[in-house]
Amino acid sequence: IYFSPKSREINYIEFKPSDFFENIKVKDEDIKNLYSERKNLYFKPEERNYYQVIFKDKEKSNKFYNEVKLSNDFITSAKKIDYKESDILISKIKKEQLPKELSAKIFSSEVNQILEPIKTSFGYHVIMISKIFPSKTTSLKNVYNELQNEIKTDLATETLFEKIDDINDKVFSGATLNEIVNSKNLGQKRNIIKLKNLTEKGLLFENNEYKSLGLEKRFIDAIWNTEVDEISDLIELENDKFILIHVVKENTKKLLEFDDVESKVVKDLLNNKKLILSVKKAREIIRNEKKYSKKFIKVTGVKKFDNSTTLNKEIFNDKTILKLHQQGKKGLNYLELKNGILIFEITNAYFTKVKDRNDVKKINIKFSNSFNEDIKTAFFINLENKHNLKSNFKSFEKMIKN
Repeated sequence: IYFSPKSREINYIEFKPSDFFENIKVKDEDIKNLYSERKNLYFKPEERNYYQVIFKDKEKSNKFYNEVKLSNDFITSAKKIDYKESDILISKIKKEQLPKELSAKIFSSEVNQILEPIKTSFGYHVIMISKIFPSKTTSLKNVYNELQNEIKTDLATETLFEKIDDINDKVFSGATLNEIVNSKNLGQKRNIIKLKNLTEKGLLFENNEYKSLGLEKRFIDAIWNTEVDEISDLIELENDKFILIHVVKENTKKLLEFDDVESKVVKDLLNNKKLILSVKKAREIIRNEKKYSKKFIKVTGVKKFDNSTTLNKEIFNDKTILKLHQQGKKGLNYLELKNGILIFEITNAYFTKVKDRNDVKKINIKFSNSFNEDIKTAFFINLENKHNLKSNFKSFEKMIKN
């Protein structure tokens, strides 16, 4: 069934700190003072890269050190004792990040200098300095505009907050949005923004499609909490932005005529046809598994929760992952996704922090029983309240089971 949802048409205006930028003059002295206050933040201490191999045995560390001194090739010598370059490279380390035994010697050495074994609680460190990143301070010139904009925004925000009472007074006195936008003391002239067919979820219903505008919840709530043909209170949003909303009218939910949704129906039929063909192709792939085996991608460690950020979220969203974990069939299977078909095979299932799978089944049964009891209890309580009854729970349970 195709219908247009309950929706509202609104006009609104925004008040932002940037509206007052034209009247804000930032003094050069204020910028310099702010830079001086934050100078420590603009200082970046020296950093170093170095190669390091640690030995438990002093003789082995000396042997390695002498070999590197002769060959002048730290990486090749390390590879001889089964280290990769990535295993021994320490990157962008600051002096304060190192233990005292190491920091002084590493930060007083030159590039390519090989240090004699240094003893710490971890063992004997043989180190070669590979790169030095000198300390530096970001100049006032490089952050001047950034600081200027920050001060300007702070001053403009203060100005905006000073105008809030004035804006509210205009609303309470019955001023229209048009009259408010033309007020001369509210910063630069602003426009009235118009939106039609906004649903209760804050979606725009346009051309029989739903579109997200990314509206804040407070914005959406204000749209639906304001009476039709009324102007809302001043609503504060993120980033010190305020809005006034005029609800022009409300549209009720209604069925649409075929002529109004013909293009949508055609689109849905085509999508459905694509899905049918995709499912047909999926079944063909499952029947001819060997033919397509090289096209499958191996994915490991898909958990119910807290999955790696490397997983493709378009495919492995929460809904898909839950369905995969509920899958009990062996061999190739398929799932219908929003953007296509996922053909898969569960090759291994394992549990963590549980010694026996029977324990998991017990937990699942216990949870299921508890959940079912909660549903039954809620049903009985609702029935009692609605009809002023005193239930005999045992009788009800017996009746339901029969």
